[in-house]
Amino acid sequence: MLREFTTDDIEDAIALWCSTRWASADTSSEIENLLLRNPGLSWVAASDDRIVGTVLGGHDGRRGYIYHLVVADEFHGFGLGGQLLEKALEGLKKQGILKCHVMVIDGNPSADFFWAKRGWKKQVTSQYSLFLDA
Repeated sequence: MLREFTTDDIEDAIALWCSTRWASADTSSEIENLLLRNPGLSWVAASDDRIVGTVLGGHDGRRGYIYHLVVADEFHGFGLGGQLLEKALEGLKKQGILKCHVMVIDGNPSADFFWAKRGWKKQVTSQYSLFLDA
């Protein structure tokens, strides 16, 4: 069952992300801020009251961004990742966002296959990050 990602789902979602080799460094408050600023763009897949898939969507008013599209290993191959992605993209379109980006960690061939299969184009860029101290 797909449903909108709520703040009540944050801890279970983080547990799912940490169960993969692509664990998240995001805090609960960061995820809560994203959800509150971007209603209708983030979704979970649940099975027996357990979160088995997630997608976070957001935008800056011009471009959309997809984060944490994750499906539990035992649920791979059922199309959940594609369904979650489509829900996030539908939400972006409804808000007038017509171009979207996703960042994929190098060395993840299954993710490369997933995105390429759906027509996403890999761009060669130099990305820099800086953590701002509070």
